[in-house]
Formats: sequence, C-alpha cells, structure tokens
Amino acid sequence: IGSLSCGSAYIVAEIALREQVGLLAYSPLAQGVLTGKYLDGACPPGTRKALYNRLQRYETVGAEPAVRRYGEIAREAGLDIAQMALAFVTSRPFVTSTIIGASSMEQLRTNIASPSVAITPELEDQLNAVHLVHTNPCPRLRPDPLPPPAGGEIAHIGEPRRLTAWVLRPYENERSFSPLDHDAADRPTS
Repeated sequence: IGSLSCGSAYIVAEIALREQVGLLAYSPLAQGVLTGKYLDGACPPGTRKALYNRLQRYETVGAEPAVRRYGEIAREAGLDIAQMALAFVTSRPFVTSTIIGASSMEQLRTNIASPSVAITPELEDQLNAVHLVHTNPCPRLRPDPLPPPAGGEIAHIGEPRRLTAWVLRPYENERSFSPLDHDAADRPTS
C-alpha cells in the first residue's frame, strides 16, 4: 500500500532495515487518496483536494486501479481501507511510527483505531499481489519505474514474494550509478 505514494521508499526502507534505524512513514494514506474518496474524479467538499487542489501527484493512470483493488480487498476482509492501509504500514519491521492527518474527528478516530487491525499472512499476500501488479502507481520522478542500473540487479530480502524491502546488490563496476542518482548518466564520470 505504501507504494502508492513513493517508489523510492524501498531504498529508504533498505537503509532503515540494515542500519536498524526507525522509519517515520509520511502520508501513509496518500493524502486521503487510498480511502477511495477521490475515485472517478470525485471531489467531496471539505477534502484536501477541494480545499487545496494539491493531489496531482496521485492523479495518475495507475492510481485508480490500485486504489480500487486495495478497496476491494478491505471490503472482502470486512475492514476499513484507511485502517487496513495504516495497519499495513505500521506492521513493517522498519517503521516506528506514521504521520497521519485527519480533517474530522471521525477520520481521527478511524486512524487511531488502526493498531487494532491485524494484517494476517493471507491479507498480506493479497496486498502484495496488488503491489506486484501496481508497483509504483504514482511515481514522483518518472512515469515508469527505474530499471536496475548497469551492473546491478534488484534482490529481495525476506520471505519470497513478501513485501519487506528491496535492495540493490553490489555493482561489479565502479561506474554504475545508484537509483538515487537519476541524473548520474548525464554527469561526467571523472
């Protein structure tokens, strides 16, 4: 679920996991987009989109299908989607806390109750399946996910097909660039 808003989170998650540093998750509900309230172009009065019109980052071709599928999973499990999303984020081993926002007391109560939601292995498998199809639906820097850099490859930490963290294996050649250096190919190498 966290992949909706930030594809580079995997890099930060890897560092947090390896260095045993807690990660503070920012906007785990993607400014309310993950609740589904903006589906089909909806703009309910009093929402962040109506008040500030700052959600363009989440208005991508890939966002709606991902949000719809996460919503279906929540409904099938009898869960509130916001609580499910927050519970998923806080269940990651590298997350120590999340920054939540609420526009009403009802939203605040919903968010605060999220620790009572258990992310079962079956539910996690369903969420991971969506993630495999919609890996980075709202990319920040590029319209498509970054390919592994020359000489590098993406490797998985943890159990197979479990979204724990992704790591970049060491490069065989020093001239390879990391996924953080988006402009590295354009810079001189000396």
